[in-house]
Amino acid sequence: MGHIELKDSGTSLFFDENTGYLKRAVYKDHVVELDSILWRVETVSGDDFQFIEPADTTEFSYSLNGTDLVLSWSSEAIQVQVNVNMSGSKSNWDIAVNVLLEQANFNKVEFPIIGTMTSITGEAADDYLLLPWQNGLIVKNPIQTLLSKEEEIPFWWGRGVLKYENEYPSQFSYQFSSYYSTGKFGYYFATEDSDVYIKTTGYYYNERNNGFDYKMTNYPEHMGTLKSYQMPYPSVLSFFEGDWQTAAGMYREWAIQQKWCKTKLVDKYLPEKLVKTDLWRINHNSFELGKNTQEYFDTAKLIRDKTGANLALHWYGWHMGEHDVDYPDYISQELRDKGWPEQLTAWNEKFTEEGITKIPYINARMWDTNIDSWKSENAVAYALKDQQGNLFEEPWKDNNLKPMCPTTAMWQQRVNALCKELMLDTKFDGIYLDQIASFNSTLCFDKTHSHPVGGGTWWNDSYHEMLHLIRKTVGADMIITTESCCEIYVDLFDVFLTLDTNLQNIAFPELAGVENCESVPLFTMIYGDYALSYGSLVKFRYSLDVFELNFIRNILWGLLPTVEGIDLAEINSEKAEDYFAVMKRGVSFYQQYKDLILYGKLKAIPFYACETREVSWPMQGGLHAKQYPKVMATLWTDRNGNEKCVAFNFDTNDQAVTIEGCKVDVPAKSFQVVELVGTAAV
Repeated sequence: MGHIELKDSGTSLFFDENTGYLKRAVYKDHVVELDSILWRVETVSGDDFQFIEPADTTEFSYSLNGTDLVLSWSSEAIQVQVNVNMSGSKSNWDIAVNVLLEQANFNKVEFPIIGTMTSITGEAADDYLLLPWQNGLIVKNPIQTLLSKEEEIPFWWGRGVLKYENEYPSQFSYQFSSYYSTGKFGYYFATEDSDVYIKTTGYYYNERNNGFDYKMTNYPEHMGTLKSYQMPYPSVLSFFEGDWQTAAGMYREWAIQQKWCKTKLVDKYLPEKLVKTDLWRINHNSFELGKNTQEYFDTAKLIRDKTGANLALHWYGWHMGEHDVDYPDYISQELRDKGWPEQLTAWNEKFTEEGITKIPYINARMWDTNIDSWKSENAVAYALKDQQGNLFEEPWKDNNLKPMCPTTAMWQQRVNALCKELMLDTKFDGIYLDQIASFNSTLCFDKTHSHPVGGGTWWNDSYHEMLHLIRKTVGADMIITTESCCEIYVDLFDVFLTLDTNLQNIAFPELAGVENCESVPLFTMIYGDYALSYGSLVKFRYSLDVFELNFIRNILWGLLPTVEGIDLAEINSEKAEDYFAVMKRGVSFYQQYKDLILYGKLKAIPFYACETREVSWPMQGGLHAKQYPKVMATLWTDRNGNEKCVAFNFDTNDQAVTIEGCKVDVPAKSFQVVELVGTAAV
């Protein structure tokens, strides 16, 4: 077999000179055998959808000019050109497509397809897949533990039978992922899409070699109506030596140059009540607590007094209704007739008198088809539609909630009006707009809407329009937040709620085996000096060890201190004071080092020798035990560029560890901050 070699600075890509397939990659002394067809194009003619791939073409040619390679395929049906540019270990890829059949149009393109990757080491247990899902997740031995699974993955965590795939923007928060083995090398997959086109990233089990294929699905504007497509952003394939932190650092170099990172937090106006807050209390899993306003008020004061915190409430149940119903009306006419909005305003004023900040939950994406306003306001006209013109079905309760198209002025105005009522009239201090930064971007084919049918940048653009409208309405001092942490909204929200930093609260352990999954702090590591986050679910119902691990580790990772629920029965329990002691340690540390957490950046999770301890929690199938270091440490850069080590000792005895050449003495059950200068401690 003859080959085409594209190389630069120790990295080579080898393509079959007869087919254009990518067959091998060489990075330093690492040789990777591949079998990559590179692309598939979907065409549409009426209701008939057909895929065309390189094997269906009749002619192939190429031209190589230094570090630039052009691959061309053609037939009576199609012309495809792929451009590949090499720069060091990084290759940039793009594609252009022309459909020649008179009766067919271009619909979408799967590109690049990088095929038949196998275990990097030969020992699959040493391989890891870094997924950009929500905050960030690594899956150990992904081929066997996730990608070869035959059971369907729940919709909230992705899609998969013998695969795993998801959308960007949201639920994937970033445009990169990585498959790597520490001590060997890693693949770095990315797009560098500054304009934020909707796309799907997938990892597909390959039974032929017990490996997997990586694939990006690109959705153009005006899907199904055009003859040609030029990919408007490069796809990136690169190689590196390191781990997920190395990949995150590579991505950060590009990410912080994008339009969503115009202003660092140190130069950005933040609402005064957000800066003042030392502890967030959410009742995501304690919805009924939020409906018992007197208890919510009384317990809020108790939490405040026991921790010494300036407390902020992330309030579910404020509307006296149930979760996932009655959106976007929330307060029923019966409750309005009974004066609940006026009563709620009075409660908010009481919270304010106690110095307690409060923001309500609303969903900024969905409408309940069972309420009168769905028909009376003709909401169906403003909902998202699939390519056959149907409403999307999502498994909420009784399939009652339908996603709305964010481009429509009607929906933007509806959400804005609700924000105005709650913040300006009902005296909340901000608002939580659920699902904007967490749920999948969704193609819409309603030709009456003001966006190109199918793909494009309109999903991101329209939510920016909505949020700019809301901000103009309510002013700069209101706290506006959303679920999860998709990067493209860094410039819109004051703070992001991340619910997946703790292993016990995500589905992947059930899918891939709890021992094979771990949350990682991608958001704060990439965007810590540009954006803030709080969460996740830290509950009194957990054992003290689990509660402490979750609460403290979140702070070490750069999240604002957060606790879940805490009803009166939990406060009055015998164990409550032990839990409050953990909270007070975290709150006191945050109060002392608030400037570092708010305006600094998590730089790294260092490697160091340390004794371990066992932490156990219940999972499906029984109790799970895992070893964690007695001293957890993170490296930070403060607003002035100074490097600091932040450590916490979970043990009841004093501990000493050596980090970055510095001895760090950490008293029992305490934080320690050490400034690093070179390899000496100051």
